[in-house]
Amino acid sequence: IRTFLLQGYHTEKKTYIRVRIWNHFDQNNTLKAARKVGIRTASDDLTSKYYHRKVAYDLKPLKQICLVNVETAPDPRWITIVYGDQTNLLKAFALCWKLLASDIQIGFNDSQYD
Repeated sequence: IRTFLLQGYHTEKKTYIRVRIWNHFDQNNTLKAARKVGIRTASDDLTSKYYHRKVAYDLKPLKQICLVNVETAPDPRWITIVYGDQTNLLKAFALCWKLLASDIQIGFNDSQYD
């Protein structure tokens, strides 16, 4: 098991700036630039292997969709799609898949998690 020390841990509260980075390439370049000028970060792991953990900490999911077969009360936390039968369920799922396809990456161990 590999562990990384916390950088600059303080017991008293400190102000900080949260930087959101779109991908590992930008994260790597940003952290390298911060290190050059002597800025210490709370998360300065440059390996792509652990990038998914940093992304997964966001509390709010990007999109939530609920597929139901009976009419239900609307809920502002997600998109509710009512389907009538099995065929419409498959159609609704296909439309949702198209909507999310740009955010989904499928592959066997493509993130090199193991």
